Parts: sequence; C-alpha cells; structure tokens
Amino acid sequence: MLVGRRAAREEARLFVVEGRKSVGESVAAGAAIETVFVDTAAATQADLDLVAAAQRAGAVVIEVQPGVLGRVCDTVTPQPVAATVGALDVRLTDMAADRPLLVAVLAGVADPGNAGSILRSVAAAGEGGVVICGGSVDLYNPKTVRSSAGAIFRVPIVKDASQQEIAEQLRGLGYRVFATSPSCGESYTQADLSGPVAILLGSEAHGLPPGVAGAADATLSIPLAGGTESLGVAAAGAVMFFEAARQRRAAAGTSGHPSSATDPAARIAGAA
Repeated sequence: MLVGRRAAREEARLFVVEGRKSVGESVAAGAAIETVFVDTAAATQADLDLVAAAQRAGAVVIEVQPGVLGRVCDTVTPQPVAATVGALDVRLTDMAADRPLLVAVLAGVADPGNAGSILRSVAAAGEGGVVICGGSVDLYNPKTVRSSAGAIFRVPIVKDASQQEIAEQLRGLGYRVFATSPSCGESYTQADLSGPVAILLGSEAHGLPPGVAGAADATLSIPLAGGTESLGVAAAGAVMFFEAARQRRAAAGTSGHPSSATDPAARIAGAA
C-alpha cells in the first residue's frame, strides 16, 4: 500500500526506499527506519551488512521469500533490500532555522522524476533546501525517492506549502524570491544570486501559476541557442542552482565547495 498509494503514505507518515544505496543513505542520515525487508537468497554480503546496521539502529528486519520484493516494489530491476522510513519533511520555520542560502520551490511540478532530480541538484550545489507547494508532486512517491539518489535524506524539505503565500513567507525570512520563465526575465548570469535566494520552479507544460510568478521579486531566464524552446525544469533548476553556488564562492573569495564554509547562520546574516 505504501508503494502505490499517496494517501496511505500520508496517513502512516511512512515511505518506502528500495535498494542498498537508498537504504544505506537512510541509515547514514539517522532516519527513522521502521522495517527492513530482505530477500536473503538474492542479497549480497554488502546487503546483509547494511541490514545488520539498520537492525542495530532499531529497525525490525523481516526476511521475505524470493520474488516478493519484485512484486511489491515498482523498480524495473528488483532489489534484494527495501525499507519503510518515517517521513522527513519539516516546517518552513524549522528549515529556515538551518539557514539554507538557496531554496528551490516547486510550484506545480508534477513529475516525480523531475522532483527527485531537483532534490539531487540542490544537494549537489550545496547549502540548499526545498519547498514543495500543495498541488505538486508527492515528495514520497517511490520514483521521487529513487530519482533523488539519496538527496531526500540530505536537504531539509518542506511539503504542502501554500502557493499563494510562499513567496511572501520566504521574503519575510530574508530571501530574495526569483520566478523562472523560459521566455522572459533577466539572464540568470546577470542576477545577483550570491545571497539568500529562493528560486520558483513550475510545471514543464504550464510554467509557474500566474499568482506565484507575480509574487516574486524578479524573473530569471536562461538564454538558449539553436532555436531551443526551453530546458526541462530539472535541467533549468540545476543550471541556476550551480550559478548561485558559483556566485557565493566568488563573493566569499573561495574556490571550494560551498558546504566547506563556516556557520550557516553567519553566512546568511552576512549576505543579507
């Protein structure tokens, strides 16, 4: 039920992770792992070592018959280990307490693969958080979880935020809010993204809802060559996230990864 039904995941406040990498990320992050399921006939020694680590952390381990996980989970290649994990999302005020300098806001993004890729890009760019507005994809959709490649465990995430209020809420927390558009707005390389910024991303089919875009402080676009109409939302987001990271490093006079900087609260206070 947790794999196929969003309502069941929301009611139980649990979601499913599949495969050694994702289960390993949940263990490393100290997530609340409820149950680990293992097909011992197909598991490698590395899988079994991971299961033992999850058990030491408090998870219940259940051995299943060969083929069961393949029938229950929806991966193309069945995995020998899976787990149910407690929900990770936090309140907006809790995320703000961590002071991420970049916040990606998903307003109408419907594809779980895109959402997972955005999570992955935010984590890779560093010093980021993610807000998923109501009416967007389910954070705990199995495809979102898989596509995040473990990033779901490495960035603070807010879900079910108000599309109508999120820009003003983030502005009140000290962020400059940027809408995105494939056809109009300031070039992303010309905008000042070195401080605390929130970047609003909409659906590939329809873009940002007008009310959301209109509440932003400015609009960004990516100049494209060769008659290309637009980038996919996940690719466009990644381009802007890494530009923001580049500008932060340039402003700080460093060449290293932004996560190597010091206290995040001091960083955001200095950038404001």
